[in-house]
Amino acid sequence: MRHKLTITKGILLVLLLPMYIGCHQPDATAQYNPEQGYKLYVVQNSQHAWGYLVEYNNRLVIQQFSIPAVPGRQLFKTAAQATSAGKLVLYKLAHNIVPAITQKELDSLGITSLNYHASK
Repeated sequence: MRHKLTITKGILLVLLLPMYIGCHQPDATAQYNPEQGYKLYVVQNSQHAWGYLVEYNNRLVIQQFSIPAVPGRQLFKTAAQATSAGKLVLYKLAHNIVPAITQKELDSLGITSLNYHASK
C-alpha cells in the first residue's frame, strides 16, 4: 500500500509540475530568432530571482538564474538584466558561437551584482 501511495504522489507531481511552472512564467515572454527555432523566456523563480530559459525547437536547452562569469551565485536583479544576457546567448547560438558570457560582455550590458565588481 505504501509503495502504491508513493507512485501516485510521483505521478501527480509529474502531471501538476508543468502546469505550476507554466502559471508562474510572466507575460513578458521575449521571442528572438524564431526562424531558427530559438525562443527566450524571461522568468522569475519562487525566490524572486530573474532568469532566462532558452528553448530550441520547443526543448529546454539553457536555464540560467545566476549571473554567468561571476564567482559564486549572484542573481539577476531585474528582468532587463536577464533579458539582455539571454538575448546575447541567443545571438551567439544563432551564429554558431559558444554561448558563454564573459565579464567584459556583462560590463558592456550593464549587468552588475551587489557583491560583484568587475576588474577593468
